[in-house]
Amino acid sequence: MPLYQPVIPVRYVRPLLELVQSQQPADVATILRAGGVSAAELRGKAVLTMRQFDALHLAAAATLGRTDLGFDLGDRFGYGSPAAFSTAFRNCSGTSPRTYRKAARGERASPGAPRSDTL
Repeated sequence: MPLYQPVIPVRYVRPLLELVQSQQPADVATILRAGGVSAAELRGKAVLTMRQFDALHLAAAATLGRTDLGFDLGDRFGYGSPAAFSTAFRNCSGTSPRTYRKAARGERASPGAPRSDTL
């Protein structure tokens, strides 16, 4: 057993589950089970282990068939949020979330731009 177990507050998990809820409501319970998380743990100021968060994130990505959930999560946190993603977005404020998602998918961000898989 490690001396230190990193944790993440559930306030950072809620937007992930809200995203799933908006696209595939029936699958939220399945995703919670995958992370070994109960609905009761999501209330209040509880914390989850990084292992639980990773399991939730992977289950959500598999359920929705997406690899770019981080962009939508950052979008939900917003530019003014104290959340971890907002710092990255403030530092890259010239690029829209839509462009980030396109880049993650390997699409051309603008006509004539190189694809990310050819760089």
